[in-house]
Amino acid sequence: MEIKLSKHIGYCKGVARVVRLAEKVMSMAASEGKKAYCIGSLVHNDRIRMGFEMRGMEFIKTPEGHEKGIALISAHGIPESLERSFREAGFTIVDGTCNNIIINKQQILKRAQMGCCVVIIGIPGHSETLCLQGVELFPGVPVTSVLVSKPEDLNLIPLGFPIFVIGQTTFKKDEFLNLVSLIQSKFNNVVVQKSLCPSPLARQQQILSLCRSCDAVLVVGGVQSANTAALADLSSSQGVKTFRLEHPDEIPEEVFSCSCVGVAAGSSTPAEEVDAIVKVLESHV
Repeated sequence: MEIKLSKHIGYCKGVARVVRLAEKVMSMAASEGKKAYCIGSLVHNDRIRMGFEMRGMEFIKTPEGHEKGIALISAHGIPESLERSFREAGFTIVDGTCNNIIINKQQILKRAQMGCCVVIIGIPGHSETLCLQGVELFPGVPVTSVLVSKPEDLNLIPLGFPIFVIGQTTFKKDEFLNLVSLIQSKFNNVVVQKSLCPSPLARQQQILSLCRSCDAVLVVGGVQSANTAALADLSSSQGVKTFRLEHPDEIPEEVFSCSCVGVAAGSSTPAEEVDAIVKVLESHV
């Protein structure tokens, strides 16, 4: 069995940064005798989260019921009203929001101030999407936005306004471009922000390369990870047997009889998780 590994393995810059900040929060909390918190899931990878939980970091959604401490905003960001509630409750905030998402928030605010209707292309309920929907013109006054995840949602976009379109950074590229095309065909005066993160896009290109030469592809990453799901969906769409997993013991038996197996990973997947998968595959070569 031949094993082919994607060229893009390990954390993206945003995940690497928030993991470093999580370490900083742990150190700050220990030195100041305070509780260490993370608002949200940190990143969509259970192994990373559990590692910090075991060291005492508590993952919370709201400040209610928790003593004051040092709270890290997860990589996907949080709504501005939620951040304000933590600050007003006396928490020290460390912002781990991905820089790409911060830039997108700034663009949403800028375009809203110009009178645009903001159209967010994203997954409903995803933490990043909620963050983008939570941008405020003024404290307590959210930007007027419309969430679009499928063609039917275009009916929610009001007429008579210039349209500003921006996407969740990990949204599937082909679906994003399709929705943008539909919006441009239905509305005049449409401005589109190039908001998709380059890391998932590069990983998607790599998995297409693996699909052209492999009998099966393993996609390693957390079950909540949107970019990992997008990789698996893209691989499956090429007609290649695709398996999404997090641990070596989840490798299907049929994979070991393949002549060539590709291995790819989401941007929040630690390199050591991929190494563990590859090690098991190599034991069957």
